[in-house]
Amino acid sequence: SMHGTLWLEGFLLECTYGIDRALVWLFVLLVLGTPRRLMGKALTIGLLGSMVVRWIYLCVLPTLTFVIVVTPYLLGLWLVYAGARLVAAKEDDVSDCDVTQSVLVRVFRTLLGNRLAEFYDEDDEGLFVQVKGRLCVSLLFVAVWGIILLDSLISMDMALLKMERIPNGFLDISSAAIGGLIVRAGFFVVRDIVNIFALEKYCLGTIFFFLGAELLLGRTVYISA
Repeated sequence: SMHGTLWLEGFLLECTYGIDRALVWLFVLLVLGTPRRLMGKALTIGLLGSMVVRWIYLCVLPTLTFVIVVTPYLLGLWLVYAGARLVAAKEDDVSDCDVTQSVLVRVFRTLLGNRLAEFYDEDDEGLFVQVKGRLCVSLLFVAVWGIILLDSLISMDMALLKMERIPNGFLDISSAAIGGLIVRAGFFVVRDIVNIFALEKYCLGTIFFFLGAELLLGRTVYISA
């Protein structure tokens, strides 16, 4: 039926753009030093948060013309910068990187102050921990919000494309949910491949540089078929 065809089209779009999302997730989790056993939980909660953002996109994104125009360029600049820094960094700088000095952690430290516990709760795998009688958020909470934020930004173009091609909101969101689960499974394949070759900084850096260049040039440079 027509609805089935539209749903399949939306699902395939999610899978096509999924490699970009999986690489961004991997970058966030590596920068924040997330333990391997906590990555699955961070991705699951992050995906749920991203689905809420996608529903908000469905409601208000077409009216936010300025955001639609500006965001890809800002994200492209950040990806080019992050990619260049990864490739140029020395091995010692990458291995000795202090997680607590990353941009995300510093932002949350500014917002939450002493309510940020700068460690992972590997025993209970909690987003929230008790520190000296105070309820604090762990680094897993920061990782989840990092995934939600960057995934929402990098998925904006896809969300707009699906709105144009799939007018039915239920088909849009449901195909995004199933596609997100497929991409989540693919994330672990990407992570293991990168780890096997032990060239994560070069692989991720090069890919981010080209993703950023694509976002910056994709709206200005046209190549005829």
